[in-house]
Amino acid sequence: MFTTDSHFSTAACKRFWSARLPRFVTALAFSSFAASVFAQTDADLPNATIEYGSAQAEESAAVEPILDDKRRVVSTKALVNVYTGPDASFPIFYVVERGETLRLLDERVDWLQVELSDGTVGWTKKWDLFDRTTELTRFERYQARKWEIAVMGGALDGANSISLAVHRKWSENLSTSGFYTRSFDDFFSSDVWGFQLLHEPFPNWNITPYFSLGAGNIDVSPDTDIVEAEDLNDNYVSVGTGVSYPIRDNFAFRIEYQHLTQLTTSNDNREIHEWKAGFSVFY
Repeated sequence: MFTTDSHFSTAACKRFWSARLPRFVTALAFSSFAASVFAQTDADLPNATIEYGSAQAEESAAVEPILDDKRRVVSTKALVNVYTGPDASFPIFYVVERGETLRLLDERVDWLQVELSDGTVGWTKKWDLFDRTTELTRFERYQARKWEIAVMGGALDGANSISLAVHRKWSENLSTSGFYTRSFDDFFSSDVWGFQLLHEPFPNWNITPYFSLGAGNIDVSPDTDIVEAEDLNDNYVSVGTGVSYPIRDNFAFRIEYQHLTQLTTSNDNREIHEWKAGFSVFY
């Protein structure tokens, strides 16, 4: 990532793993992503109510509410209790009647957080609203996530890197992220940490694109065998883009690109390019 005229000496095992580990992580991420895309089944598609000719057949078939792409659901059951919290010990403050529209906000074990038509938020038992044989698809669970933890590998300005990030989703379109990246080559190692604001313009797409604005700090340290090289510690700002895709249960694949502007003490700011790919766990 940086150049110097000084000579250096590093252990063979360090060069081996530093050169291959991030590439292995990236290759594994791409292969898993591709396998998941081509392995989709009908189980990933939301079920819908089937209409029959007779009223009796329609009543027996309407065990399943219809879920649209805005996560709105129309209750097909006569009475559904709405609680103030995700447990039966909380008081019931509303009873949903058949035909009322709810919006799903979150899922916690056997409970669903819902928003009523007047904007009031409460909790219902999942199996009071859905048939017990039905599970939310992985895409629906991903849209309802609150937290996401990602481990990614890639390259920071040509040097191999490994990153850890924690995301918090605040609304349908906005989330924040805190992350730490460690990059290393034969001459220097870098520690990068920062915060990002992420915007998802199309949160209901299965493959979800996002854009980011961020800021943080980058600390560049020379290898211990390199002499007469100074540590560099500067702030930076960044813009970026990426996509995420839920591959299975509570796991997702992510790939992103960041453009960092290192704010040096001189008048010559430094432009840094970073790309990375990896997996995340969401809930």
